[in-house]
Amino acid sequence: DHGIDHLLIPTRDYLFAPSLLDICRAVDFIH
Repeated sequence: DHGIDHLLIPTRDYLFAPSLLDICRAVDFIH
């Protein structure tokens, strides 16, 4: 998962909606 996060950080999605990644991380943490 950490590798995926590093790949997503420079992507436009991260800059466009960083909150979505935070939500995804929270969900992954819960599960």
